[in-house]
Amino acid sequence: MRELSVGSGVLRNLASQFFTRFFSNIGVRLLQVPILLHALGGEDYGRWLVLSTVPAWLTLANMGFGTVAGNEMLMSVSSGDLGRGRILYAASWKTALITSLVLLPLVLVGTLRLPVEHWVGLGADRALEVRVGLCCLCLSVLISLFTDVLSLRLRAGRRSDMAAYLLGLQLWIELLLIWWVLGRGAGFDLLGLANLVSSLLCLVMTAWAGRGLLPDLRLEWSVASRRDILVLFRKGLHYQSLPVGHALILQGQLVAVNACMGSTAVALFGTTRTLVRLASQTTELVNHSVWPEFSRLFGLGELARAARLHRISVMVSLGSVLFLAGVLILFGSRIYGFWTDEILRIDTRLLLCFLPAVPMNACWYTSSMVHLSCNRYEGLSQRYLQAAGLTLAACYLLTRTFGLEGAAVSSIVADAIMIPFVWSVSLRLTGDRMEGMAGRLRNDLRWLAGMPLTFFRKG
Repeated sequence: MRELSVGSGVLRNLASQFFTRFFSNIGVRLLQVPILLHALGGEDYGRWLVLSTVPAWLTLANMGFGTVAGNEMLMSVSSGDLGRGRILYAASWKTALITSLVLLPLVLVGTLRLPVEHWVGLGADRALEVRVGLCCLCLSVLISLFTDVLSLRLRAGRRSDMAAYLLGLQLWIELLLIWWVLGRGAGFDLLGLANLVSSLLCLVMTAWAGRGLLPDLRLEWSVASRRDILVLFRKGLHYQSLPVGHALILQGQLVAVNACMGSTAVALFGTTRTLVRLASQTTELVNHSVWPEFSRLFGLGELARAARLHRISVMVSLGSVLFLAGVLILFGSRIYGFWTDEILRIDTRLLLCFLPAVPMNACWYTSSMVHLSCNRYEGLSQRYLQAAGLTLAACYLLTRTFGLEGAAVSSIVADAIMIPFVWSVSLRLTGDRMEGMAGRLRNDLRWLAGMPLTFFRKG
């Protein structure tokens, strides 16, 4: 395996994340919303958003073992302990297999027998359509468990960029399939099938991409013991509080708005939040570019370089979202009207209520990559779960009192709680400190402006 500098790794990850987060994620979202709105109408589009919250909760079933194992594998391989990497890889796919075998019958029975059509406000005449669509969405989640395992080989071999490219390609495949089936008058059933087919194709492509990388990492049954699986499960259980909290905020807000104001309000709230969260994609771009390099630096014990990478990544993330938030303040309402073809309309005040959470989230979310990359996230996950619960409660109360504007403001609750905690722990883990931070940030900015590659290579 050819050794790469930190700078080369970050830049390669940055290119792949730009493709996935901007060209694919943003591009697909921008195109998908008007396609679905025109084909389904505002009310059915709101129902589809509500239906899509179910598989989002099901993704929590992977218990975070893929992320935990990925961090450990990269740190082990970086330190030369390939044997530990083999154990983690085997434990990961065995955990995915056990999880899928437990969930598969529950998915089939639950989605095909429960009256989910009434939950989204439809009658018995569309029951089969809704249930089949939901079943396909849930099966896609189970397939993604094995895609995550296969991508661990790419991550351990410092080819996280390839996994990101494949994820972005999957989004475009799904969009093309959605456009094709909607052109033939399809309903929720074929929309779910489009998601399922794209997930299967991503699984195959991920297996093909990693076929010749780190051949010592194999899907072996006898390598990982029960104890290895339990350790991975226990660490994953702590990590899982993060996506649980994320789902409480993102999906829970939709459920709260639906309960208070109905599906049309869900469509308005969901699309406005999607537009605002496009600014946060710069945070995701930075985070997933530096995450693998943080794991490698911790594996090598190079804390000074990790501290510098932490400071630079937070500055870049915060500066980017502030710029994009300014663009939304000036042009957001017109962009939204053009985007939805005036099918939905928003008040500028609603857009402004969403925006304060964007820079606040960037302040702590990028810093949290330090916790995640070295698997020291127990305190982070517990604090975020508590913050998410408070945010969801605030969302329901503020929606009933102030409508959609109250729901939009509720997002800042979690960010205000997380910022001081995350930063204090990140500084401790990297051996950094607040004293003299201004001077170090000035030096970092000069290096970033004048010698970005030298900065990363020499630390």
